[in-house]
Amino acid sequence: MKTTVLPVQFIHDINAKENTNTKDNIERWICQVPIDSINNIDTYENLRSYLADVKGKAKTGVHKAIEETLINNIEYFSLLNGGIVITAEKCLIHTRNDGCKIIKLRNASIINGAQTQGSIGEVLSSDQADFIDNYGDYHILTEIIISDTPGLAAEIACSRNYQNNVSNISMVGKKGKLDELEKNIQYYDSSLKLRKSETDTDDEEFINTEKLLQVIAALTPINMMKTIGNKRNDYNKTFTYNQKAKCLKLFENIWGMNNVGDKSIKSIYQFYLDIAYDAYRLYNHWKVNQKFSGTKIHSIEKEKNGKVKNVPDGIVFPIISAYTTFVEQIRFKGKIRWRICTPENFNELFLIKSAKTSYTDIAKSNPNLMGKSKSCYSSLQSVTEMYNQMHDLG
Repeated sequence: MKTTVLPVQFIHDINAKENTNTKDNIERWICQVPIDSINNIDTYENLRSYLADVKGKAKTGVHKAIEETLINNIEYFSLLNGGIVITAEKCLIHTRNDGCKIIKLRNASIINGAQTQGSIGEVLSSDQADFIDNYGDYHILTEIIISDTPGLAAEIACSRNYQNNVSNISMVGKKGKLDELEKNIQYYDSSLKLRKSETDTDDEEFINTEKLLQVIAALTPINMMKTIGNKRNDYNKTFTYNQKAKCLKLFENIWGMNNVGDKSIKSIYQFYLDIAYDAYRLYNHWKVNQKFSGTKIHSIEKEKNGKVKNVPDGIVFPIISAYTTFVEQIRFKGKIRWRICTPENFNELFLIKSAKTSYTDIAKSNPNLMGKSKSCYSSLQSVTEMYNQMHDLG
């Protein structure tokens, strides 16, 4: 017999006996537990263990989405993640002197959420955990089902895992809303394909469509953004860094309004189509920009030979947003198209130096904070704007 102890933020009782119309003694509890408290819960009743631990199994899009939420958007983790389901034979609830509730579970097992558990464990044991402030303060929604009925846990596990939610990208892709975007990217490189379904998981074969739409939103001129309903004077692009669902929905709305003949949207939809290929290349360039070598930015991952392996999105997105200054319409192959027209003599070290200053002085060496800081975006934008002014004068 094994006892699992979990601290809980709140706990709510659901009368499962009345709901199931069975004679079994069943209890159900809904609570929130700290994300770092679920790593040691067994998964023996689960249909599968953490898949990324299995030899030959690569991380899926689900794993990567969970990890990205933890690293870039942890304050909303309990809202963006469906949570976990635990079964146990017995549950005792105890209130400590400090008012914190503790639950003790006998023979507990996660029956739905092993991939979430594994992804949390990987992130919190990696260097990325250094940039998550007080991760013990963040919680995960947890359902606890108490029953000693033989075989019931296995039956619940099968039922709960039988149907998978259809992701937004699958619905958007199925309706053909990404076809024209893909066609415009393939105009420049016919080998490129957009991820249009949650089953398109091979990173070597498919472009991460949601990430691409975030990058395009970061590059979109503010006057265009105001056209589609955001007329606030304090508009900023920090949402593009970690709100992929919002960026996908933004594109879906633009696509819809364009297809019903909204003339005010036509130009911004065309911008998305024209700029997609440049946006794809720009993001990939800055993610491994070797000019970051020697900056001593701790959060940048490096290969064993010292080459830059991965620059965090929190650093990359304010830089990409600054390239809005260089976006313009030009004649290309006989058509007027939106392109990123970076001046030939532009020195990227100007942006890198400013990015490091913002990273250390404004974001306190935390890439997650940098990606969400309006001041960091403004600081880098001023670099490209100043360069454009000097270039025009020169």
